[in-house]
Amino acid sequence: MVKDATYVAGKPTDYDREHAVDTVKLFSFLEATQPDLVAELGIGSEGQSRKKFLHQLKSEIGNRGVIDVLRNGIAHRSAEQIELYY
Repeated sequence: MVKDATYVAGKPTDYDREHAVDTVKLFSFLEATQPDLVAELGIGSEGQSRKKFLHQLKSEIGNRGVIDVLRNGIAHRSAEQIELYY
C-alpha cells in the first residue's frame, strides 16, 4: 500500500505521447497498490500486454473522460476493476 501520497515531479522522457500518460508513474502506482493484478495481467514490463492495457486506458479516457476513469477505474481482460486513484 502507498504510505506517502506526496507530489512527485515527473520527467518529460517518461511521458508516452501515443497514450498520453506518464507510464513510469502509472506503473509505479499500479505495482505499489495492485501488484497481484499487474502480475496477473502481465503489464509489469514492456510487451504486448502492456501495450493493450495502455490502448484500453486511452480508449476509456476518450469515451468516459479522465475524471470518471480516475473515480471508477477500468476493466481490462480478466480484471473487473483496476483502480487508478486512491
